[in-house]
Amino acid sequence: MGSGKTTVAIHLANALRLHQVDLDTKIEAQTGITVRKIFEEQGEARFRKIESQMLKEILEGQPTVVALGGGTPIQEENSKLIFNQDCITIYLKYNSKILTNRLFKHRTKRPLLIGYNTIEKLQAFINLKMEGRSSHYEKANFIIQDETNINQTSKLIINYLKFNDLIDQ
Repeated sequence: MGSGKTTVAIHLANALRLHQVDLDTKIEAQTGITVRKIFEEQGEARFRKIESQMLKEILEGQPTVVALGGGTPIQEENSKLIFNQDCITIYLKYNSKILTNRLFKHRTKRPLLIGYNTIEKLQAFINLKMEGRSSHYEKANFIIQDETNINQTSKLIINYLKFNDLIDQ
């Protein structure tokens, strides 16, 4: 949530000449409804079910750089797909202050952040979410800590892939 996953995924996919998918964008395209509306009208449980179905479809296809939503790896079904297949997972890890500052400006566009009208309340919420999610995120193959430069992040990922013989470049 707010780590720049989509931006990094686009940059990385271009560098690696791979297809790129943002899971939330795919959900919106397939359902014709925004993620926010799904949350509001159908609830989080319904959203997570749709999310799992879409993730499975993506992973069954061609090699793709996928930007996942922050809650995606938390769901057991998704966790099994992400961490038990031939997936390379990367965690863009930031301290909660950086995330809070990024997210506060855009909180009305994110279903889970609606109603957090002060930076202090949002900070407390993000701390709570990070506490609950970090053990799932830490399963990633590669963790990048507090790197805010997109080009540098992509280079770190590509070097990791090269070092581990996961790409030929």
